[in-house]
Amino acid sequence: MKFQETMISVQPSAYGWTEIMEEIGERLIAEYEALPASFYGMPVRRDGRMSGHRVGVWESGEFYRHFLGSTVGPQTQMEWLNLPDSYLAVAANGCIFKEGSGSFLEVRSRLKAGHPEDVRIKKMVARAANMSQSGQYNLPRSVRRGEYVEAGLALAEFVRHGMVMIYLLNHRYAPFYKWMHRGLGELPILGTTQKLFAQLMDPCPESLFWEQKQELIETICGLISAEWQRQGLIGTTDPFLQNSLDELMKQIQDPQIAVLPWLYG
Repeated sequence: MKFQETMISVQPSAYGWTEIMEEIGERLIAEYEALPASFYGMPVRRDGRMSGHRVGVWESGEFYRHFLGSTVGPQTQMEWLNLPDSYLAVAANGCIFKEGSGSFLEVRSRLKAGHPEDVRIKKMVARAANMSQSGQYNLPRSVRRGEYVEAGLALAEFVRHGMVMIYLLNHRYAPFYKWMHRGLGELPILGTTQKLFAQLMDPCPESLFWEQKQELIETICGLISAEWQRQGLIGTTDPFLQNSLDELMKQIQDPQIAVLPWLYG
């Protein structure tokens, strides 16, 4: 097997590139494995069962295969649709200090262009369906029944899907959830919702808690609907997001994607 590019991580977590893996690969891996368990008194990060292959010596094609399912990235609309945005974000971001044959950057340049438009719209439909179901329907029903654990879960679902929606409106990939909220403030389209999502998760006086949350949800949904209209995806705004989903689906040209259920994606 011909290795043309390899990603190297030397603790603590510095990355570089080498063009000819076969010349130094085995020795490099052995040297890496022999590194001490601490660096200036700090423990060295090692791969664990939950972390995946995040540090060490890694051939670039295998990097893409791990996150994208192939060494060349998604090739069809359905492949794009079925990839988690957090994986696409990992593959598309990060600094490259030296390139080898050019194959790594060729894949990354396609990823940087963002989702194909049909895929972006379908993912927005799925996020909006979840937002409407959790935040605009199930949350108020749970509150009326006094089921506050269920209401809290519905609120968390709304926040998760809502933040992904903002990235999609910006033609960006949403990162892993622990970085998602921080990144909202850097987005040019509806980046101001970062504060609104923070308020949704903040405590407030019990007498006003759920009333305030529902008002914030309607504000966020109204902003999203207005942005859909601005992008030419719907004709008339409606803060109840579910009411616009069929109109959004009509914008999809791919016949396979156009018939998928709202929640798919």
